[in-house]
Amino acid sequence: MPRPAALLIVAVAVVAAPIILATSAGASRGAYHVTLPDLQIQVPTGDISIGDNPDTGDRQLQFTHITWDAGTGPFQIKPRYDHRTGTATFVQTIYKSRTGSTWRPDYTVHLAATGVFDPPSDYRYPLTRFTLNLMNGDGSPGAVVATSPKTDYCITADAFVGGVPNAPNNTSPPQSNCTKPNKPLGLSVGWGDEYDQTDNGQPIDLTGVPDGTYVLQATVDPDHLFAESDRHNNVVDTELQISGGDVAVVDQTTPFTAAPAVMLSSPDRGAKVSGSVDLRAPAKAVSPATIASVQFLLDGQPLGPPTKSPPYAYSWTVGSTSPGSHTLSARATDSEGHVATAAVKTVDVVSSAPARLLSSSDPAPDVTLINPASQQTVSGTIPVAAIAHDNVAVKSVQFMVDGRPLGAPVTVAPYAVQWDTKAVPDGPHTLSARATNASGAKGATTDVPVTVANPAPPMTCFVLQVQVGARGRGTVTSPSFHTAAAGETVLAFVASAGPRGASKETAAVSGSGLTWKLLKRADRGQGDAEIWAATARSVLTGATVTSTLARPGADQQLTVIAMEGIDGAGASSAASGVGGAPSLILRTTSETSLVFAVGEGGGTTARTVPPGWVRLGQWIDRGSHSTDWGQYTNQPTGEAGTVVMVKAPAPRSGRWNMAAVELTGDGS
Repeated sequence: MPRPAALLIVAVAVVAAPIILATSAGASRGAYHVTLPDLQIQVPTGDISIGDNPDTGDRQLQFTHITWDAGTGPFQIKPRYDHRTGTATFVQTIYKSRTGSTWRPDYTVHLAATGVFDPPSDYRYPLTRFTLNLMNGDGSPGAVVATSPKTDYCITADAFVGGVPNAPNNTSPPQSNCTKPNKPLGLSVGWGDEYDQTDNGQPIDLTGVPDGTYVLQATVDPDHLFAESDRHNNVVDTELQISGGDVAVVDQTTPFTAAPAVMLSSPDRGAKVSGSVDLRAPAKAVSPATIASVQFLLDGQPLGPPTKSPPYAYSWTVGSTSPGSHTLSARATDSEGHVATAAVKTVDVVSSAPARLLSSSDPAPDVTLINPASQQTVSGTIPVAAIAHDNVAVKSVQFMVDGRPLGAPVTVAPYAVQWDTKAVPDGPHTLSARATNASGAKGATTDVPVTVANPAPPMTCFVLQVQVGARGRGTVTSPSFHTAAAGETVLAFVASAGPRGASKETAAVSGSGLTWKLLKRADRGQGDAEIWAATARSVLTGATVTSTLARPGADQQLTVIAMEGIDGAGASSAASGVGGAPSLILRTTSETSLVFAVGEGGGTTARTVPPGWVRLGQWIDRGSHSTDWGQYTNQPTGEAGTVVMVKAPAPRSGRWNMAAVELTGDGS
């Protein structure tokens, strides 16, 4: 589909750079060429479910997503972190290559958004956006009915996606960088940052959302901040049918997304500014959409109110802006909610002197709290930070907690204080700030609600990084797979109808040079369900797993997963029956666990899983007149000692075997 000319203008403005040619000494090796990333998002259709919020009990839509780089070059951003405010500005590094498989830095691009570091390992940054939309009559997404609160990202890879040329065997920067707020972040070609449906902080609250057909819209780079090769494949729409505790995927598409075009035409790049500066940002939407607003940005933060009509201009009174280098940009939003951000321009503030004499009629300063975020859970000692602007001068900023002063007034930028949250009781609190200008006028932020929890609650970040399967008679071998990090736990779930008669069936699992251990087996009577585990001490590439039946005349299903974020196996349990619905009890040993189960049973009726569980593959084997399936909890279990009922509620007839295991979280 042809791209609108207006969009091409912005793409060139953002990413254009001279092609770097090889020197004469290296001319025989060919010229360097710029290699841009291509950010895309995956929402696996098998990892979408309905669960209950563990704190409120409300229904929520849970889903897994992977933000990955499908381009020809790495995606890398470098934070410039200020420990006083807990915030950072970012530059993106663009790479070049001769061969397409090795890269070196070419140039950098300033990014027009501020990130807030959320210890111990994430930045709050506009990397993705997820909305639940009504569905229009033509199948397109309609009005937004609910939004995911997802804001925190590690922005390093923990999942190998592949499928593109020159994907390396290991990712860079390393995952450990996300715990260090001043280290580079990003994704190698063919690698992604995965967040499972079991993770907190991203499910969509379904309170007040009736049953029906909706579109789950997933967007990577929703503000179009980054330089990439294709900005029109950043959206994935998943049509869902929601009914009570069940959700069914109807369809999934990657629509062409026509974002608006915007550029900062004034001032010039590198301009020396003082007094009053005219900002202009021509913007154009792709018909039938129209431009709804243009928001100017200073150092990644809003500057003045949004402008809603041409020529999209704003008079910036430099006023209290500190002398030195600053970045300017503009963000356009169209009538359909699409956003585009203009390429950043750096200007030099040479004087903060007011453009006119001080007057008693000067307006109050603008002040906004930028750290922490609304509804954030905080613990320990954290920075509380604000930005404040005035057309003359900001005299001071006073921070407050629950309406009482938090420390002394801050008289110089950056406006920030350190808050020892242990000085207040655990529970809800409000933060705010009040700025005073040189004439005594005061401006205040809106209250920002936060929750204090000391010590910090345990994190839950499980990553089901690999899931492959194989089916067949006798010995079966999984498709090859690639793990992302050293130390992953690999599990094999084996289900077999077994031989008819009294002879028991067993399996042996091997492969990839790993040491495999049988965790649990259920094989009373005909059939067999087993769980095996191994630890991959190093990254596996091209790995396969084989399951060999002791009596090879039977069919079997083998499911292999690789998990990150777990310490290993905890409790396990097994049970068998000659009738009734499969069920067993498992008592957990850790406060943050997932429970996985594998089962097999007689009959060719699909096995159901109860609310709060997700199916992990199913095979209705008509040749053996049996059904093999797997399932796991779609959110972590409660405190240690929690009794988990592992069930497959229907059908309620036929023999069955089922085994279950607890996977304990490692606190990452």
